[in-house]
Amino acid sequence: MNKEHRQPYELLKDKEIVIHCQFELHGNVAYRQLVNNGLKDRNLIGGYRTYKFAKM
Repeated sequence: MNKEHRQPYELLKDKEIVIHCQFELHGNVAYRQLVNNGLKDRNLIGGYRTYKFAKM
């Protein structure tokens, strides 16, 4: 991956990113792309309902 494509990921390195989708498939693809570009490797299993419950 060239420098131009990596630059947006550099801006996100210190951010908490929560990815979710209804069936976890697209969320997992997005998660893998972020991890492969050096972002923190946290994944929320269970989608948005799990996130919402965890934040309570």
